[in-house]
Amino acid sequence: MRNRDRPLPDTVLHRLIGALCISLPLVLTIGSLVRAGTAPPGSLSGYYYTDMRGFFIGGLCALGASLLARRGHGRLDTVITVGAGASLIMVALCPTRPLAGGSHLTERQNVVGNLHDLFAIIAPLALGMMALRLARARRRPEAAIHHACAATIFACTLFGIISSSISINVNHCTLLICEVLAMLASGTSWLTCAGSMHVTHRRMRQEANA
Repeated sequence: MRNRDRPLPDTVLHRLIGALCISLPLVLTIGSLVRAGTAPPGSLSGYYYTDMRGFFIGGLCALGASLLARRGHGRLDTVITVGAGASLIMVALCPTRPLAGGSHLTERQNVVGNLHDLFAIIAPLALGMMALRLARARRRPEAAIHHACAATIFACTLFGIISSSISINVNHCTLLICEVLAMLASGTSWLTCAGSMHVTHRRMRQEANA
């Protein structure tokens, strides 16, 4: 295969980011049910304290590294992407507070938990902003997908923050559902962009061969 027939590096990277965003929450949820047969934790971060810890840390670090490797189109793109990637890695390396910790948490656990909460808010907000950035210079149907994904990410993030702050007890998994939906929306945006880039690359290749 000639070099010009190969997918563009950015296209491959966007596909990888999208695939990780979608597969990670599914792997964690299904894997936890199969391996432990227990109900899912209250959030994705809760998988740190399950048998899926390795997948949780490895998946987030892989996703963060993929975002850090992406070449942004301009300084703002780069800042947002680096912020999202670094925040996801910090979420993986700074575990959330143990569910049963209560008032018995150590000072270190509280400090690390606060850092985790901070980066867990920055990461989805940055991914939502990237969905809006990916909508630029796209045709209306595709731009609408990116806008819908961004709206979903922001809405889920906001509802997750509110539900955690006021301790909504409607559903034990409210925060988890919000986080999963946000990840799926982000993955959809990245995969949509990758598909568009592939079509454009193929069209340019056909024109060059004509």
